[in-house]
Amino acid sequence: MNSLAQSIVNVVSNYLGPAAEKFVNRQATFHLGQGVTLDSLSETNLPELYKWIEISAKLLIDPEKVAQMMDQLKTIK
Repeated sequence: MNSLAQSIVNVVSNYLGPAAEKFVNRQATFHLGQGVTLDSLSETNLPELYKWIEISAKLLIDPEKVAQMMDQLKTIK
């Protein structure tokens, strides 16, 4: 996992706990396509990744918590 992905997983883990890494990896793998993984994640992938993290997280946790998480994620570059 590269440092960008680690920063994202760290934020998401505050909301999803130990499932965060698998959750972020799933969003990257299934929605970004073209072999993007946590090892190859780059800044150009962030807008699409964040879109899918937000959509999927709303199915799991309170929308207010999702909004807080997204605010934190959008500071990562």
